[in-house]
Amino acid sequence: MILVDDLHFGYGEPSGLFAGLSWRVAPGETWAIVGPSGCGKTTLLALIAGLRRPARGRLLVEGQSVHGPRPSTGLILQDYGLLPWARTWENAALGLRIRGVPGRQARAVAEKWLERLGLAGLAERYPAELSGGQRQRVAIARALATAPDLLLMDEPFASLDAFTREELQDQLRDISAARALTRILVTHDVAEAVYLGDRILVLGPLPQVHPTVVDNPEAREIDWRRQPAFYERCAQIRAAVRPADHPVAVSPRTLPPLDVEPLQGRRPGGRPDSPGPVATREGDRPNPPAPFPSREGDRPNPPALFPSREGDRPNPPAPFPSREGGVRSPRSAADPLRNGGPGGRPDSPGPVATREGDRPNPPAPFPSREGGVRSPRSAADPLR
Repeated sequence: MILVDDLHFGYGEPSGLFAGLSWRVAPGETWAIVGPSGCGKTTLLALIAGLRRPARGRLLVEGQSVHGPRPSTGLILQDYGLLPWARTWENAALGLRIRGVPGRQARAVAEKWLERLGLAGLAERYPAELSGGQRQRVAIARALATAPDLLLMDEPFASLDAFTREELQDQLRDISAARALTRILVTHDVAEAVYLGDRILVLGPLPQVHPTVVDNPEAREIDWRRQPAFYERCAQIRAAVRPADHPVAVSPRTLPPLDVEPLQGRRPGGRPDSPGPVATREGDRPNPPAPFPSREGDRPNPPALFPSREGDRPNPPAPFPSREGGVRSPRSAADPLRNGGPGGRPDSPGPVATREGDRPNPPAPFPSREGGVRSPRSAADPLR
């Protein structure tokens, strides 16, 4: 079906990607191509589709050299490639219309494939009205409507959720088996490659000369995905994808042993050469004072900024005179501190008025209307 012989191709360099690659695909086989990003998977698919031409070597499909797109090759892209202004059936019939098939006949074929893929009631909708899985079904219907003998797929299920991806994988697998269709699938999903590919082509570091081929005959079994050998094959493919000169295994870190020697006779830092006072054992250094008391007796409480109980701290003097006149002391007559001087304390040198008669009223700062300096108190004030 496909023969690749001494293929050379590259971007900028004639042999930058492929330098003498040889590969053969038999009719009816399903191949999966895997490898790290940038290894040439999509470029190889474009060469087979006739979208690019090799710099040197032979590329044959059905015994004919590939010099451009061939009518019997179907292509499914990752981004669906749907026309946003065309309805679902029009997108599915696009390949037939390009080949000159009349409109009614093209629509009948397209609607047949839409029904087979579960889109029978969505033929009149536009792509914006479809989900991602539905759009991918339209792209598959468009590719299969042209009755290809070769189907090329470039990560067709990468943007779908896991459940939709598995459903479409099963549908495409059943359809291909019924039509004996030759398929080539490019994917980054190792499990998808193992589930769909009869044989798996593993591309390694550039340039590609002798890629690894892994046989996977169990892929045609119905319950292959649920067998233990499936996961073993996935592990085999992952080991083949990993370049030999770039191992990914990382040895575990070994932590240094803890220093558990007794610290008697050492400096407060815990080591003979330690300049800093880092406490390590009880007794090396007194504990720093606690910033806040934690229990009764740990540390005396700091002086209260405001009185909380009677007798905690003397009240500050009142800044304003009382209503009856004079400057009123905030303390009662029974205050024991009244035995001191005018300030209310024995050592108080300042003349702080506490009761009526302690100090005469200060003169008023503004003159009265009748002249002179008027006292701020009224004539009826008893202190006049």
